[in-house]
Amino acid sequence: MMTGLQVCSSIIGGMCQTVPNAHRMVLVCKGSFCYNGSMIFLARFQRRPSTALRFVRKEVAMRHSFLMESPASVFLQTEQGWSSMESAASRSWCAGDVVLELGEPGNGFPGNTRTICVTADATPVFRLFVRWSGSWAQNTRFLGDHWERGYGDLSWQGLVPERIMPWYFLASGETGTTGYGVKTGPDALCFWQADAAGLSLCLDVRCGGSGVVLNGRCLEAATVVERPGRQGESPFAAATAFCRMMCESPLLPAEPVYGGNNWYYAYGVSSQNAMLEDAARIASWAPASGNRPFMVVDACWQEIFIKGASCSGGPWYRGNSRFPDMAMLATQMREIGTRPGLWCRPLLTVENLPESWFLKRERFGTAYEGEILDPTVPEV
Repeated sequence: MMTGLQVCSSIIGGMCQTVPNAHRMVLVCKGSFCYNGSMIFLARFQRRPSTALRFVRKEVAMRHSFLMESPASVFLQTEQGWSSMESAASRSWCAGDVVLELGEPGNGFPGNTRTICVTADATPVFRLFVRWSGSWAQNTRFLGDHWERGYGDLSWQGLVPERIMPWYFLASGETGTTGYGVKTGPDALCFWQADAAGLSLCLDVRCGGSGVVLNGRCLEAATVVERPGRQGESPFAAATAFCRMMCESPLLPAEPVYGGNNWYYAYGVSSQNAMLEDAARIASWAPASGNRPFMVVDACWQEIFIKGASCSGGPWYRGNSRFPDMAMLATQMREIGTRPGLWCRPLLTVENLPESWFLKRERFGTAYEGEILDPTVPEV
């Protein structure tokens, strides 16, 4: 398992003001709000909230069952910005026609689970932010995941409040390694954050660039999972067991997947002939028969290829002058003894298409050459 609220221990992008009650701090500037001395800011994924958000600090001893407790606060993001959801019942929170409901805790071996569901009528729902109060034992270390894959940056770290941990994370201390996450197959993009005063979960339920319109339906956004640590259990063993809890029906290949990819030496400078040479080299290193290795043609083949731009966009239906016949290339790679693979990023394009087909550029910065198509547009 591999899209934002961030928390940091210093003021970011503006001034923070403390209200008379020392245990409450509120937003006063520029897309940020302060809670218990930590600045939470929304710059990465959205603009400043229209409503000041407020947390109430609760002094809670370190515990292993954060997620089975009632959240300290719940927030909702719509087209109008962020707003606080009011507690309507023991496990429900409301804001207008939007209702978030937590399922009954499922307590038992080997861990705890509960669902997070959202219901709405006409209001487009963007994100939900659920906050549990508590504290962590001294010297607790945290290991987070990535949206897609690690880039040499997965590591055990101390409390880094602004750190986004997609899908799940592990907290390891003297009493063992506890896992917190969501089960695979959620209907939201989910990430966690841990700070000195608790634990937060952000659920992004948008449909492309727009809020999801439920028309009275109940969306089971995610099932949260918590596996308490065990004294003497290694972090690796705890992680293995926790991942099994999160993924009850894994999709595993019939045979090991192995082979080559030309990106990490060619970096986009390649050709059809060069790929055949790569395929022959990979095939020569593989067993003579049986499961064949892949040879993946990474970014380099697309029609609009900009040298020095690692992620030039499509169109993706034909190759450039260095890759004149992609079908022939695939056939030749098979004859050599490899399984042809192809990299593409289908929603990224440099084609001249209607502006309404694209997601807003400010969401992605300047990391890519091209525009990002919105898959919720029927023409796309």
